[in-house]
Amino acid sequence: MCLPAGSTFYYLMLRGATTIEDHTRIAVFGTLTVTATIGTLVFILIKHPWNAKQYRHTQKINQMPVGAKAALAATIRLGCKKGMLLLIPYFFYIGFTSTFWASINGTALGYTRAFGDVRESLVGLNGVFQGVGEIKGGVFPGIFGAWSKKKGRDVFLVAGFIVHLTAFYLIFLNMPPLSSLQMTSEMSYIGPSPYIAMLCTALIGFGDAIWNNQLMAYLGSVYPFQTVAAFGVYQFMTATGNVIAAGYSTVLALPFQLLIMVVTGIAALAGYCWLERKTFPKKGFSNGGQKGMEMSHSLRRSETG
Repeated sequence: MCLPAGSTFYYLMLRGATTIEDHTRIAVFGTLTVTATIGTLVFILIKHPWNAKQYRHTQKINQMPVGAKAALAATIRLGCKKGMLLLIPYFFYIGFTSTFWASINGTALGYTRAFGDVRESLVGLNGVFQGVGEIKGGVFPGIFGAWSKKKGRDVFLVAGFIVHLTAFYLIFLNMPPLSSLQMTSEMSYIGPSPYIAMLCTALIGFGDAIWNNQLMAYLGSVYPFQTVAAFGVYQFMTATGNVIAAGYSTVLALPFQLLIMVVTGIAALAGYCWLERKTFPKKGFSNGGQKGMEMSHSLRRSETG
């Protein structure tokens, strides 16, 4: 809910503004900075669940604490495994799309003069609709959870990718090609229309939530005793994708950025579907946790042996 709330605040502050005045900038960043500071302090005060009495007395922690060097070495070893190498396009795709909706798409909206007086406020609404899409996408797999155990998680990934393809195509038609690079008065193929732009933002959020949730579930199932290393690889590769996307966004026009995401998404989908069918053959995910634990035990024995 933080994304829609913060974006709504930004929208209300800039509604009808064509330029951002100094006092508005100070008010927006000041409010967000104070809010972030309070949130960080509250988070620091939260007791870690592993330190709680009920966990110490009733739960066994299978993953023993390790030092920083050992954790780094385990992350590097796991990152070189075939399963993780096949997920690299997946990690990059998440990095590319998150950079796109967090900065590139909003920049394109603000740089499109054809939107008129609402172009700056559309940047705020971009976050609102992105958050709404994320919420809907997070709920969607839960509704069909029982069905996914029989069919597999790759069905959700295909659905999420189709949603993303729809959004990318509509953005290609709706937004001027140079809108992500500079202020432009160019017209697009069908507009541009602020309604289509917000629809695309919601669709990107919907698909992004599906892809993130399925990846988290997969890593948790296959690497239950290597979560630190698995999510370390995930964070590193996703952040690398963020950096790459931020780099090419300064030189490539919007259609080429969309093309990169489409190609990467196809490679990501192919790699994940192959891994899923190999890891959870025929029986789907009904025995996913047990299968993942067996794989993790096997990996640990091979490394210690």
